[in-house]
Amino acid sequence: RDRPLAAVFLREFVEEAKANGLVQELIDRHGVNGQLTVASKSE
Repeated sequence: RDRPLAAVFLREFVEEAKANGLVQELIDRHGVNGQLTVASKSE
């Protein structure tokens, strides 16, 4: 289905999670450093 509001919410959530360090914290916590990296900001 076409859910533009859901897509906007999810995109903003992911960008915020990357910016505030949550994604890196989870990578560190789960021991996957070197296997995963935080992607750069999407356009």
